Amino acid sequence: MNNPFAPSTSRPGHGSIVLSLLPPSTPVLRTVTYQYPLKLIAPEPVAVAPNSPLADEPRTQHVVHTVFVLTYGGGLVAGDAVTLRVALAPATRLCLLTQGSTKIFKAPSSPYERRFRSGQTTDVRVAPGAALCFLPDPVQPFAESGFVQKQRYVVLLPRPGETEGSAPGSLCVLDWVSEGRSARGEHWDCYEYTSRNEVWLAPSEAELEPKDWDGAETGRLLLRDNVILNNEGVLPG
Repeated sequence: MNNPFAPSTSRPGHGSIVLSLLPPSTPVLRTVTYQYPLKLIAPEPVAVAPNSPLADEPRTQHVVHTVFVLTYGGGLVAGDAVTLRVALAPATRLCLLTQGSTKIFKAPSSPYERRFRSGQTTDVRVAPGAALCFLPDPVQPFAESGFVQKQRYVVLLPRPGETEGSAPGSLCVLDWVSEGRSARGEHWDCYEYTSRNEVWLAPSEAELEPKDWDGAETGRLLLRDNVILNNEGVLPG
């Protein structure tokens, strides 16, 4: 007999975080979904400190949501690909953390199989007045490993005449990498490490929902940073 259930739309390694405003003004995590090897953990949100300037603003209940971005086994093996999409509604606050370094495990040793790398793609949309802190532990590439990362952050401009969240959103992002397992004598022994970061300022009519990374974005590019490490050394970004 035919399968009576609708086909699954989930894709391996894909995750989504959507922080919305529940009327009239309560920030809630509307969506937290993930598929292996990605895992997301969202503890209870924390209220803004009483002495914070935001605490006296009546428009929005100011709380800070935290989501831990993890992988099963603490890292990625060759061929793993993780895609994370994040959207922040106006005047919301989100902190993305990890619980340890993301380990990039050794790839198969044959010349052909060595082409298999692990990868991570992140697409973030920040609405006016929202704020994101993305403070992960460092990526730790093991010897003979390969890793490619692409991260895009889109900050939306407020609409003309809009008062709620009238300023553009804020970003605090950390992207760093360690030399490997120094206790085992590893010193930048990965065969490839690539990290690309982009920050865009987008018009108010741009979509808040993240989309597939296609190398193009509407708006003005504020920052593009490339770090490329390979067996030949360090190449300028």
